Amino acid sequence: MMRAPQSGAGTLFVVLAVLVVVLAALAPTRPAAAGGQIARDVAATAEGVRYTITFRDADAGTHRLRFTFAEQAYAAGKRGLPPVDSEDVRERINKPVEAYVAERRRKWREAITARLNALDRRLPDHIEIRHSFGADGLSWSLKSRRASRDELEDLGDRIKDRIEAVSERILDGAEADIERYAKRVRDDVYNDYYYVRDPELDLLRVDYRRVAQQAAPRLEPLARAIAARAGSVARDRMALALAFLQTIPYDRLTGRDAAEGTGFATPVEMLHHNKGDCDSKATALAALMRRLAPEVRTAMILLPGHAVLAADVETREGDRVIRLRGDKFVLMEPAGPARIPMGTVADSSLEAFNEREIQSVVWLTG
Repeated sequence: MMRAPQSGAGTLFVVLAVLVVVLAALAPTRPAAAGGQIARDVAATAEGVRYTITFRDADAGTHRLRFTFAEQAYAAGKRGLPPVDSEDVRERINKPVEAYVAERRRKWREAITARLNALDRRLPDHIEIRHSFGADGLSWSLKSRRASRDELEDLGDRIKDRIEAVSERILDGAEADIERYAKRVRDDVYNDYYYVRDPELDLLRVDYRRVAQQAAPRLEPLARAIAARAGSVARDRMALALAFLQTIPYDRLTGRDAAEGTGFATPVEMLHHNKGDCDSKATALAALMRRLAPEVRTAMILLPGHAVLAADVETREGDRVIRLRGDKFVLMEPAGPARIPMGTVADSSLEAFNEREIQSVVWLTG
């Protein structure tokens, strides 16, 4: 879940000194109208699921897009990502870890049993070792009808020391080894569900790049509709895609929290429910650009509680840009509901940039 752009300072941030923000001017952005989605019709047809959406862009221009998703692709895309604390995710992590722990316990028992049997063979014939394993671990005792209590106690102390030494050798590093294995399992499962640990934020978040990559083919019908209306220029195509996404009603997605407070809707899921937040819309815009202009590089800029998108499209006078990898990238606000034109950011985002509150840069394409 990311917040919508609004005035006010951000929270704590991680400074990325390598980023140089190049701002054309420090004056507040001009007011922009909200609520640009005029009409939305979704219908099942013989070809699939047909959308007809009419909306206004930042300049009050009216656009109408019609596109149809193949039924199977639409059904797969609208499911979205499971929360990382869901029962399915927990089960996929716990099962192999529990099996690994059980296997380590079995090997420990085998090694202890072998050692006890070896010790038993070396004892006098009238003394034997009896042992069993339970929930609390190993239980053992010495039995004899002829040995004295002092003899059994002395022998028992020596056997106890040997058993403990063997057990310590077997278990040495076991806890760390199990934790390493559990981490590998968690990472693999999270990766399967499109989550990744962000090295800058040190928290688990959606793997935006992989989501955009997976969603791009599914968004082909929408991309074709945008291209047909916007023409062949990459910036014009991106501007129309941006306007389209801004007019999808903004929602914080608090009802489906994913990891550590991060709600998210995949592109087709967002279209299906007709709501999304800033990182969801930024990911959808990057996915569309994979079809509209594959050569364009895009990066999501994570600010405190918010996300904007940057793209290396052609710059125009007055654009707010950020320099990444030595090149200028045009900034934009996909979140909505304000219809903010490409090359402009909300006052709250501008303040975050000026205060160097960039928390992470996530490359989506390029």
